[in-house]
Amino acid sequence: MTNANYLNAVLTTIAVLLALNFWAGIHHAPGVVPSLENQAIAQGRVDAGTQRSEMIKELKGLKSTVESLSKKLSDGSITVKVEGDADKD
Repeated sequence: MTNANYLNAVLTTIAVLLALNFWAGIHHAPGVVPSLENQAIAQGRVDAGTQRSEMIKELKGLKSTVESLSKKLSDGSITVKVEGDADKD
């Protein structure tokens, strides 16, 4: 196959795939239509209250983890052993 024929075949294949992708984007199959909430998130509109409550929940979990680590370090249940030469740092 010559170079021109190969290029034409590749370009035709790309054009067909792009057309199929465009057609699939326009014609949603039943049950595949995204929900309004997902569409809003995709467009940048989110519920700020829900987002804040999720962030607060995550921060509370992090706080409890840090507090438990701090307690273990304070009561001596964790010991740290440093090995190596200080001169090689």
